[in-house]
Amino acid sequence: MKCLLSCSSELSTSKGNTYHFCYDYGYLLLEGEKVLVVNWQPYMEK
Repeated sequence: MKCLLSCSSELSTSKGNTYHFCYDYGYLLLEGEKVLVVNWQPYMEK
């Protein structure tokens, strides 16, 4: 899916999910028009 906002970065997981980040906050688009909002954590560093 396409990023809804002007994102600063993206994070792809080993399960194939892509989180779109705008500074410290990000989101994952889910089924059924739902969105999961997350906060950047140190373990997410590449």
